[in-house]
This record gives sequence, C-alpha cells and structure tokens, in this order.
Amino acid sequence: MSKVMIGTVTYHGKDYCRHEFLDHREFIEDVVIQEVWTDGYEGKSSRDRITEGYNELLKKFLESDCTHLLTLEADILPKLCVVEELLRHDLDVVGAMYTVGPKKSRYPCAFTGEKVRIRHPATGKSRMSIQSIEWRDVTSGEVIEAKGGCGLGCCLIKREVLEAIGEFRFGEAHCDMYFHEDVYKKGFKTFVDTGLYCKHRGTWEEWTEVIARNDF
Repeated sequence: MSKVMIGTVTYHGKDYCRHEFLDHREFIEDVVIQEVWTDGYEGKSSRDRITEGYNELLKKFLESDCTHLLTLEADILPKLCVVEELLRHDLDVVGAMYTVGPKKSRYPCAFTGEKVRIRHPATGKSRMSIQSIEWRDVTSGEVIEAKGGCGLGCCLIKREVLEAIGEFRFGEAHCDMYFHEDVYKKGFKTFVDTGLYCKHRGTWEEWTEVIARNDF
C-alpha cells in the first residue's frame, strides 16, 4: 500500500502565500506532512540553502516508512486530487503541470534536457537553464516524458529513486535541474501529467532582488 510524504522546502520569503497554501493542503488526506525551513542556513546562496533543505527533507523521508515523496513548493497550489492522480500512473518520477517565468510570458515547467543560457529581463544577468517543452506538447492532457525534468514544484518520486540518488546537489542552477539529470543517470525517467494543472504564485519578478544581490 502506498504512503506519501508531502515535503515542502520553504523560507520566510514565501510568507505571502503560506496561509493560502496551508488552508489548501488541509484537504489532502492520508499523507505525512513535512516542512523544512531554510531561514537558519545563513551565509549561503539560495541554491545552497534550498539544496540543504531538500537533503534534510530526503533524510526525514528515508527515515520514514513512506513509499513516495511528493515535493511541493509553498507557492504551488495543486488540485485536491493530485496525490491520487499521480499515484495512479505508477511511475518512478511524475510531476503535475505548472508554468514558470515572467508574468507576461510564462512557459511550461517541463523540459527537453537541452541546456541553454537565459537572461533575466530585469537584471540582465544570465544563468544556466534547460529548454522548455513546447506549448503544443503539453496541451494534450496526456502523460509525457520530460527528459530535462519538471521542476520539484509538485513532483511524486518513488522511494527506490531517492535511495538510488542518495542526495540532492546543485551547480550553476538549482538542485531541481540536477535532480532530474541524476534520475536519468540512475536509469529512471521523469514524466509530466499535462492534464493535472497547478496554480503557481511565483514569477521571475519575485526573483529579481535575489538575483540582483548575487544570492541566486
């Protein structure tokens, strides 16, 4: 029988949507809830703090008897059926669909695996990213493979995948990109349910201050 841990790595900057998130999450039953707050990880970049948070979450998960970890970011609001729907696919790694990017030009958080450099529209700073899947490929409502991953905003991961990977890591980008890279290195695959859409409160504009102070 499946037992799911819903794990959230967050910090004080997500307080603007914390109550909405918690009120929404109360309706999701039969799961273990685990939050990791990264505010105490001072003197480190956001990539380092977030990665530390995910590794703390991973440790708590592996110490539990849960069969799956659903990573859920604090500003992602999934459908109430998200746990049941993602479990139904019985896949090693499968995410729900949401968008990222600037307010006026959002794109799917599902990726091809091709690495590219992108420039932040407000700061002009560039960073490593991966090519987004075309909109035409995510409008079918089907489950599709995402070789470059789907972020960790709402992603269901089987225990054996996490045991095989062992830890989260980061580089020029955040740990979500490298996690899905490691998924494929270990012989697993990542999929996205394009019909299971989540509301995402976060935008690039919110990251402007973070990037400007070189905290990315």
